[in-house]
Amino acid sequence: MTPRYNIYLDTSVFNHALWSSNPLFKEESCWLFEEINKGRFEAFTSGVTIDEIEKAPTEKRLRLFELVDSYPVEIIKPIDQDHIDLARTYLQKGAIAKGETNDALHIAVASIKGIELIVSLNFQHMVKFKTNIMVSTINAQNNLKAIEIRSPGMIKDEIIRSR
Repeated sequence: MTPRYNIYLDTSVFNHALWSSNPLFKEESCWLFEEINKGRFEAFTSGVTIDEIEKAPTEKRLRLFELVDSYPVEIIKPIDQDHIDLARTYLQKGAIAKGETNDALHIAVASIKGIELIVSLNFQHMVKFKTNIMVSTINAQNNLKAIEIRSPGMIKDEIIRSR
């Protein structure tokens, strides 16, 4: 039996499962949700994702909430001062670009919860080698576990290769 991993889904994974200009991103996001349904992953998201979805136009918002509700995804809330302080540290130390507070909050929530893996399609700010290294270093300095940030496709490729 394959080990079950705790994963944190940022908003981009939900968006790409429904709408993507890249068919591969859509397919990989949908694959991930099916794997969550099969029990391969225990999935989490947070109030940050819910807040981002709330800002979407009505039709898009309704479809995104339908998707969130269709799969066993635990929502971590509320966002507290510890999350905000850790996110601020990621921003101040350059792990996440200045101004990308929600991206830093996604990582902080997952880190404080002790989740091993963040799944994102945000290649500009999150799914980057530098971000992985810096976040893990900052987490170690704060007595938190190292965390990996990967795209659904990277996870799928690794699972297929390990068979």
